[in-house]
Amino acid sequence: MKKNIIAVLVAATAVLSAQAFASNTAQLVIHGTVSDSDESCNVTPFGAITGGTVVLDDIKASVLNTMAINTPSTASAKDVTYKVADCKKDGKDFTGNLNVNVSGDYVSGMADVLSNQAANPAGNTGIALINSDSTRVKFDGSTVKTVAYTGAPALLTYKAAYVKTAETVTAGDVKGVATFTITY
Repeated sequence: MKKNIIAVLVAATAVLSAQAFASNTAQLVIHGTVSDSDESCNVTPFGAITGGTVVLDDIKASVLNTMAINTPSTASAKDVTYKVADCKKDGKDFTGNLNVNVSGDYVSGMADVLSNQAANPAGNTGIALINSDSTRVKFDGSTVKTVAYTGAPALLTYKAAYVKTAETVTAGDVKGVATFTITY
């Protein structure tokens, strides 16, 4: 029997123009839901996530404008890590594979870039989520990451990064939302 555990990733961040002097901050908010103690795992934000938030470094629009389209800005990337522990199935300790699927609204033609949903959006900017093996997460739900779970805590490790989605990045905020679903 498969059970889902859903965690929601919200990355809100700012892209600055070269003339901007205001201070901007960025946030990554994590929400988790555990559906049944006999059929679930504990999923905990870990690593750079503090109080449910990861602060991404601000980036200048001029920096993103020098980058190739759909290339993550790894210089400003931040760690996104979930610790998965205490998995149960049929009321017993579970060992085996965890299948992680990530979905979210993505840029048309770029399934590996979350669309910018900010109220005051930076133009032509989105967010990529990079796996620990440097491959990119596709938000169309087409790829599943398999993680061996031996009973000891397992880490789901990613990096979140800005991405230029088209020519001429403009200043503003960047917000992407992704849903992580773990089945086993």
